[in-house]
Amino acid sequence: MILLTKQEALKTVILFIKIYCDATGSNDAKNILNSLINIDQNNPPKNELIHWDNYLDRARKMISKKASRKSFTTNMVELFSEQEIFEAMILLLEDFYHKTNSDDLGAFLGDLLHPDYGETADDAAWEEWQECLHRVKNSKK
Repeated sequence: MILLTKQEALKTVILFIKIYCDATGSNDAKNILNSLINIDQNNPPKNELIHWDNYLDRARKMISKKASRKSFTTNMVELFSEQEIFEAMILLLEDFYHKTNSDDLGAFLGDLLHPDYGETADDAAWEEWQECLHRVKNSKK
């Protein structure tokens, strides 16, 4: 299991959505990406939907209800599992989808929504997700 800090989690989601934007040119995904990049640069969110901490908290609670899980901490740094981060990203994308009814985001979510944690509807998407996790985790800080 890969564990990441809140900042690493955000960077992973940014990288994953950037790959999607580069592949599809989705303007709605670019708007989400730009908002996340602003948060990563410690700027206030430009969109009220983007509160990364809240998405991580919601995802952790959802997963904790389905499985007996506890929070991970090391040296007073809270760590998040790859599944929690993935769920947080799904929640964020779903919120934007409900707000915009974007066909692009609907297609993106269709590839990502999974019948069970740790899976996606599209195996290639899960492989890209895993690659993004490893790239962020292995990058020099």
